[in-house]
Amino acid sequence: MRLTPFFRILAVLTLLAAAAGGPVAPAAAQSAAYFGARPLAGAGDFGDPFMVEDLTTSGSPESSEPSGFVLLGSAAYFYGETPATGRELYRTTGFLTSTAQLADIYPGGENGVNQDFNGPSLVEFDGRLYFTGRTAEQGEELWATDGTLTGTVLVRDVATGTSASQPEDFIEFNSELYFTADDGVHGDELWKTDGTPGGTGLADEIDPGIFGAGIDEMVEFSSRLWFNASANHGDELWTYDTGSGATEFKDIYTGGSNSSYPEQFTVAGGRLFFVADTAATGRELWVTDGVDNTATHTFMVRDIYTGTSDSYIYDLVAAGGSVFFSAYDGVTGDELWKSDGTLTGTVRVADINPGPNSSGPSEMTAYSGALYYAADDGVHGQALWRTTVTTTELVADLNPTGYASIGNLHVHDGQFYFSATDGVYGRELWVYDGLTVTRLTDLNPGAADAAPYAFFTPSAAPKLMFFGANNGVNGYELYRLSTQTSTVISLVKNIAPDAVGSEIDELTGAGANHVYFAIGDDATGWEPGVSDGTPAGTQRLGDFVVGTDGSDPEYFAGRGDGRALFELDLSGLGNGEPAFSDGTPGGTLLLRDVYTGTNGSYPDPFVPLGGLSVFFAMDGVHGEELWRTDGTPGGTLLARDIHTGTIGSHGGWATRLGGLVIFGADDGVHGDELWASDGTAQGTRMISDLDSGAYQNSSPYDLVTVGSRVFYVAYDLEGNDALYFTDGLTATLALDPDDTGLTSLDQLTPSASGVFFGDYGGGGVYNIWWTDGYTYTQVSNLGANAEPIYLYEAVALGDQLFFRYCDLTNGCELWQAGPHTGVGLVRDIYPGLPSSDPTDLTVVGDSLVFAAASPTGGRELWVSDGTLAGTEQLTDLEAGAAHSNPSELAVSGNYLFFLAYTESAGQELWAMVVPQKLYVPLVTR
Repeated sequence: MRLTPFFRILAVLTLLAAAAGGPVAPAAAQSAAYFGARPLAGAGDFGDPFMVEDLTTSGSPESSEPSGFVLLGSAAYFYGETPATGRELYRTTGFLTSTAQLADIYPGGENGVNQDFNGPSLVEFDGRLYFTGRTAEQGEELWATDGTLTGTVLVRDVATGTSASQPEDFIEFNSELYFTADDGVHGDELWKTDGTPGGTGLADEIDPGIFGAGIDEMVEFSSRLWFNASANHGDELWTYDTGSGATEFKDIYTGGSNSSYPEQFTVAGGRLFFVADTAATGRELWVTDGVDNTATHTFMVRDIYTGTSDSYIYDLVAAGGSVFFSAYDGVTGDELWKSDGTLTGTVRVADINPGPNSSGPSEMTAYSGALYYAADDGVHGQALWRTTVTTTELVADLNPTGYASIGNLHVHDGQFYFSATDGVYGRELWVYDGLTVTRLTDLNPGAADAAPYAFFTPSAAPKLMFFGANNGVNGYELYRLSTQTSTVISLVKNIAPDAVGSEIDELTGAGANHVYFAIGDDATGWEPGVSDGTPAGTQRLGDFVVGTDGSDPEYFAGRGDGRALFELDLSGLGNGEPAFSDGTPGGTLLLRDVYTGTNGSYPDPFVPLGGLSVFFAMDGVHGEELWRTDGTPGGTLLARDIHTGTIGSHGGWATRLGGLVIFGADDGVHGDELWASDGTAQGTRMISDLDSGAYQNSSPYDLVTVGSRVFYVAYDLEGNDALYFTDGLTATLALDPDDTGLTSLDQLTPSASGVFFGDYGGGGVYNIWWTDGYTYTQVSNLGANAEPIYLYEAVALGDQLFFRYCDLTNGCELWQAGPHTGVGLVRDIYPGLPSSDPTDLTVVGDSLVFAAASPTGGRELWVSDGTLAGTEQLTDLEAGAAHSNPSELAVSGNYLFFLAYTESAGQELWAMVVPQKLYVPLVTR
């Protein structure tokens, strides 16, 4: 009986909860429990804001004061401060890895970065971030980072020695990064860089001498850089292009060295607006179309406060082809104005506080076809207002008894956020969705201010918002908020309960519902871990190298009974030795120092063989040879010295066939040929010598087990690769390319009754074939103009091969091929040319499970039985179009383990109960 969607979900959740040892809390509840956030009633679907990390963990309310957020790749970078390191550069993803200092540029408590409060402190250019770094040796100079410690470097010491060039006003222009700096010779002038020391130099010297031009407020407009600079006529309007260099565009305040001090450059409606000063008008609004400096093209828009007085223009913001700003006309006070660049189009929008009083509009932000801002009408105090094409109106009086302190308006995920106080609670985080205004949380309890600021939404994670705030305990620290909810399937355990997730790698099923993995953190390094699908049974197996280096476990191999072998490095030098675990810390041990001392034996691969496991290792005496272990130090022994002496047989490509392990090895007499072993010296023998002689090698590779045979590729007498199979006693030729017309054989993939393999056919097209050892069939023939098919991530379910294939119609999607069905698309999961990009293809019972992306479901787990109707989304851990990015799928007993991330727990280990037939979709769309 096929269950309805509701009962499918209920049934699976019940199984998962039982397997995990109890019910699983909803994501919002987990957030509150793990991170101490205090969600308010009526918060709706908003994720609870919580602290990402307290950078100053002294226990006192020291503040790291995060600021200057900018995105590079999938991480956000910012400045943070601790008493021990001073102000330095930090990195966070908010959920995948720990928030951490990227580099201590000025070691100790001194500040290693310099913040430009008049412009961007961190700017992305050509795949790196550029900023002003500070050291004792070079002073404040130009630095760059690629997001790694080793990639955080000084670009150039512009003012050589300990003098500071103080680079700032960064702006990308014509494929180079421009900035201002003082090299101690030319003064404060215009510089540029291509990111290399040799490509960093003076762009132009505007005012020769040691004082320089004092350049400020650079903006790109009309294919030129525009800025104010001081030369012969005082501080005036200048431009720069790569052809003609720097040129004074207009002397606005005429007469000698008087200065107009142009500022607040804002591009709107194909014009550049700015504020400038003259003797006749004071500081007023100007505009240029960039054509020339004549009165037709560059002029004062309007003398808002007539006469010589300033109109005190500030907060220019572009919206709808015009600029909006606050200005004072001497009659109606400080009110909201707008300009389209003409005299008649420059008007006061509204006299919000009637008469000579000022409404003081500020924090102007364009949102959903309107302009939102804070203003005081003289009745409600400072409140939230908006202006549309036809109306100006009060949106919300947040603090009926006083001043709302509205600030930091920021549009995020279709809504805008800001800080404000309602008179009961201090300045906290608020949101407006176009209909209602809601206070989200009380981060700093009661009337105290959390004072959220520096809101930042990474383009790579548009549902995630970072900001700084003060909860009254930790000082000003880094916070995040998610605007999506999560549906929990079964989080095994929040191993790193700090919302940034755990570093887990190499998930390997070992049977008996056990999965082994490497787990890393900053305190212990990488160490082995295990899970049986329950929180209590999910743990590190030990700290084998005390300190931060770790034992770096890898090459896990499950034995099928819950136990596993793997490589462990106790030397700290990257030299691994064989280790064993029964799934408990006490039962996890280094089996033997095979290559004694600090050398490594590099055991690999571990192949279970009855009560034994066999592997190849190097001991420094016999070379690389075949070893065996029963899981005890005393039972870890050399199985046979196949190539006597120190050279070794260099065995490899091992696979199990019944009570034997089949592999390739060189005994020094017959060359590299096919061997078999039962784990004993007497039971280790060569199966065949296909190419006789000590220096003639058939070099068997791509060994795969299919039923009672092992298929492999080896070189024949003519030196061509041919397909063979063995039953452990003799070798049989299955396919000779000379007889079939095939040119090459590789990428053997086992199926139920044969193997798939690849071959480069005519026209350079990579085709897929299948054989049972006696007959062969071409299963793909897409034509000479088709994209190649490769089998690197292919798996077989029965005798059907599933693989990722890309074309110019469907993008990269899930395809299948079979000896009797041909080749075809399973389902265009992400319709059209965009790709679902299926990865981690894993056979689970009678179904195929894989990770894929869809436009409505994000990147989640999918399941397929090979049919269009039977290919559906299996999980939706991050609701809607957000991604949980599942990976590292591993089957063990009744469980499917995988890694995934949610906003509440970061990247962690998940598990799903696997029925005999998995195809029971959890989500229907």
